[in-house]
Amino acid sequence: NEFHVRYHSLQHEPMVGDFYLRLLLDGAVPTRAPLEADQASHFFNELYHRLYVERHGPTRQLCVRGMTAIYQRFHERIGDFFGTAHVTSLLEHSTSVTLRHCLLLLLRQLLRNSRNAEAFMDGGGIELLVKLLSTCHENVDRAQAPLENELMLMSAEDAQYRINGWFFLDPKRQVVGPVSKAELRSLFQRGGLGPRSLCWLSEELGGGGRAAAKQLEQWHELRWFVASEGGPLLSPSQLGCTVMGILSSLCRMRPITDAAGDPIRPVPRAKRIMSGKQCLPAIAQVLLSGEPALVDQAASLLLLIVEHHHTVAAKLYTTGLFFFALMYKGSNFVNIARLLKATHTSQAFFGADSLSATKMPLARRSVLGGLLPHAMLFKLEEGTAEDFAAAFTGNSDTPTVIWHNQMRGFLIAQVSQHVGDFPRYLPEQTMLTYDFVPMPAVTFKELKEELWCHRYYLKNLCDTARFPDHPVTELVETLQSILTLWKEEQAVAGEADKHAMTTAEACEVLGVGEGATEAECKKAFRRMALKYHPDKNPDGGPIFLRATLAYELLTTDVQGQAERAKWRLYLILQAQNLLYSRYPAELSPFKYAGFPMLLEVTTTENPMDKDNARMICSASELCFNTCVSSALNGDELVRQDGVRILGELMSRCVMDINERTRPQSHEARNALAVLKTFTGLASFPSAQEQFLQHDRFLPHIMACLNAASTPRLVDAAINCLSALATSHPKLCRSLLYTSGLLFHLMPFLFLYDASAEGAQDAHAAAAGGATVGAEGTANDNGGGGGAETGADRPLTHTFAPTNEFAALAAPVAAAAVSAASSSSSAPGAPSRATLPAPPHLPPVTA
Repeated sequence: NEFHVRYHSLQHEPMVGDFYLRLLLDGAVPTRAPLEADQASHFFNELYHRLYVERHGPTRQLCVRGMTAIYQRFHERIGDFFGTAHVTSLLEHSTSVTLRHCLLLLLRQLLRNSRNAEAFMDGGGIELLVKLLSTCHENVDRAQAPLENELMLMSAEDAQYRINGWFFLDPKRQVVGPVSKAELRSLFQRGGLGPRSLCWLSEELGGGGRAAAKQLEQWHELRWFVASEGGPLLSPSQLGCTVMGILSSLCRMRPITDAAGDPIRPVPRAKRIMSGKQCLPAIAQVLLSGEPALVDQAASLLLLIVEHHHTVAAKLYTTGLFFFALMYKGSNFVNIARLLKATHTSQAFFGADSLSATKMPLARRSVLGGLLPHAMLFKLEEGTAEDFAAAFTGNSDTPTVIWHNQMRGFLIAQVSQHVGDFPRYLPEQTMLTYDFVPMPAVTFKELKEELWCHRYYLKNLCDTARFPDHPVTELVETLQSILTLWKEEQAVAGEADKHAMTTAEACEVLGVGEGATEAECKKAFRRMALKYHPDKNPDGGPIFLRATLAYELLTTDVQGQAERAKWRLYLILQAQNLLYSRYPAELSPFKYAGFPMLLEVTTTENPMDKDNARMICSASELCFNTCVSSALNGDELVRQDGVRILGELMSRCVMDINERTRPQSHEARNALAVLKTFTGLASFPSAQEQFLQHDRFLPHIMACLNAASTPRLVDAAINCLSALATSHPKLCRSLLYTSGLLFHLMPFLFLYDASAEGAQDAHAAAAGGATVGAEGTANDNGGGGGAETGADRPLTHTFAPTNEFAALAAPVAAAAVSAASSSSSAPGAPSRATLPAPPHLPPVTA
């Protein structure tokens, strides 16, 4: 029949087979014959044929949408699709935003089939998707990430400031530029620019200048942005997530390990392409978009790409990924934390041998060392990614973590300054690649007085006012780490003196003038790093090392560094004091290995200096605490000539001890610690020999009896003299005849006042029962009683000095006189109760 009626209302209503395509997709009316599975393949091919011949934009979009719906439902029935490469080509060359998004959704369904995926990769599909993904940087009005601190919000100026870098030839063949892509689009829409207009990118933005000029339609970023038409189906965030979802499915399509869990070689093709020099940097740079959904998915995709792909993972730092991750201002940090945890110690930034240097400190093994504080590195390495993300986005001030939003904001500012204007270039050249330059270490003012060791910040750990009962786990490992750190501090100091560089030499190395600011030094260091870093110049290692040393010297306060070295040593000593005073029983089986370094501290010159006096005081107290913990330490201290060294320390202290000496003065604390140490050592035969050899120190001990304002010091002196007098007959005679011990103790006896305490007081009974007669003999009617003396009490006990000292001095004097009257310890000599000794040391008896 030649008679036909053309309905204009149906002119743009495509009909494929028996179905009106728009109504079929919208489901507005029921179709006459539902689509069956056996019809799916034929109907799908009909839609593709219509797409191939159709030139009407909306109709083509309907065809693509129909193909997507059919393949999503019947993909197993349809199977391989011969037109996958053609669809990929349409996606690349289409100027319609709507059609481009429809084609992308179609490809997402087609790539569920492995053969379609192979055809897609053959046609350069992965590279095309990465280019499409990079357009996320063109989105100026992106959403703000949820933040913990308003100080880290992106400012309007940061979001809108862009760098122009495009040039073109106008119809009069005149060069116009530099202009932005937004200005090019406005000119294109007004007709001042056409698809065949010559355009080029400035060399500053990675272009080749006018020599690399191409027609506008040949630049994919201009074709998709400047010459685009129609409205988008997907938002920029949805578009990026869709692209990365496709890339992730391609990564998972082939297994990467065998049944035994061993990696399969070669690496699947999709991962090899994505880890190439064109794709991997672009994916890493998605973190600079600041879009929470995009950042999350980009981190997950990167983790898939480098999984069991160690060669690529080792060079991931060259993309700038770790800088971009630290610059991210959002609080959704878990996926980034997973990526950092998996890769931060596998980077080959030290060279080829660094991958096996597992014994190096974590701060040197990690590419984040120098950027993140030690506590955050430890949490990243030892904890879970979730724990690290919570700590990084939160606020903490404990012995294990010191981190808060102000520190994070400072880190973001420092890293952003190092990265420079690169993020501002990306909206104009979305495939621009970051040129990696190593970054100098970041110094946080909040950690200026802190020292990290093992798993604790020592200053916070020793702050018993704020953290009185903070548990210390792995006691032995912590102590070993502290001693290792102590040795490293000494080694670093020695190397620094050996390889010292003058300020003039440092300025010459960096090429800056004397008095250069930190910003100028940083700029000069960056310039030299670009030229001599081993990743860019294999022969530039020595020059780069000198540049690093010069930068550190010019940006470090030398005087402040010396003061911090003393402070660090003080923290090392205090941390050991805390461990031995809080956990003496747990540490008792182990011999202390730090006596050589410890005794060296007690001989520090200029003891009147505040910092030196503080260190010496802490060192003398540590000598006592270690001996309290174990008799093994007492033997070791004697073996290291500790009696002589501590005696010399006592000699220096007594020069400043008198009746007005304050209890908290450094000389009083030093003398107190030495006296208590000597009290315990008096029972060691090896120590007794040293006391006999160095008996010149005995008068210095007795000089502490004059410290009337420091009862604890007098208490310790009497205890020490008692232990020495009763430990060995020769020591007793030396104390009595040479040093005049008896005459130093008699004033305490004569000042005793029995009425000051009641008759029932045990101290009065003890003092009254051991009086010294004119003949110099002791009455034996009460000296060995069981009354508690001041020496048996804790040293923090508050007491009346006169009567308490008399109670202490009486039995000591009795024992001294009795021992002096006999050439040896005869069986019938007067007995005396056991003298107090530090815990875990053999008791002293007479």
